[in-house]
Amino acid sequence: MRIIYDWRLARVIDEDLNILDEAVWTASRSSSKVANRLGDLQRGRMTQETRALSERFPDARLDPFGHLDISDWPEVTIEEEQMVASAATILARRGVAMSAGDPDRRLDMLVSSQTELRSAWTTIESRCIEWAGLLLPTLDLDAKRDLIPSVIASSESLQVAASDLGTDPPPHPPGVEEWCAMKESAERCIGIAKSLELSEQAIRSLAANYLPTLSKLVGPLGAAKLCVLAGGRERLARMPSGSIQVLGAHAAMAAHR
Repeated sequence: MRIIYDWRLARVIDEDLNILDEAVWTASRSSSKVANRLGDLQRGRMTQETRALSERFPDARLDPFGHLDISDWPEVTIEEEQMVASAATILARRGVAMSAGDPDRRLDMLVSSQTELRSAWTTIESRCIEWAGLLLPTLDLDAKRDLIPSVIASSESLQVAASDLGTDPPPHPPGVEEWCAMKESAERCIGIAKSLELSEQAIRSLAANYLPTLSKLVGPLGAAKLCVLAGGRERLARMPSGSIQVLGAHAAMAAHR
């Protein structure tokens, strides 16, 4: 004896598929109520009709997918199809809203953003340094590397920047358009660096609260990356040590690409 059901009704059937009892959802329906019912079924809960039949037939086995094999199961009407479609949209929106409070998803977004920002900053910072070294051949790029983007971004001309950097004036000064492009590139480098710093601060704050022990062991940034690579804190906690070593090696290789 089984209880088969969907969001509309529930039935008790015997081994010969004879219907012993039936309970139908007769209350007023709306897309929101249908969404609530579908959400309960997704979480493995019973509908009110199923619960009533289960109390009435305690020996009956619950079979939530049994109705799929029943040929005479009531077909879904056009109105019910429309309600289910609207309910699916409601459930999707609820899922998005719930995921916003999931620290794993938020860490994933932050770490991905940090990776993209660092890649962009590395590229544009290198270009800015090379550009300055081309036009200022006597400039010590190693000693002044950290100062070059900020000095160029704040200077009115390359001659002024050369003076602030303590090097000789450019033998071939750039034109107005070239200088504007060079200055804009330096400003973009500074802007990306600030965005990267804010992103890392957010990661440190979230990881320190969400992964306190791991953050103390490998630092909050490393803890966040391991958590994201593992697919979440729960999966990371269940992961064997060998797999964690592989994750660490992957993160180390990615950092040097």
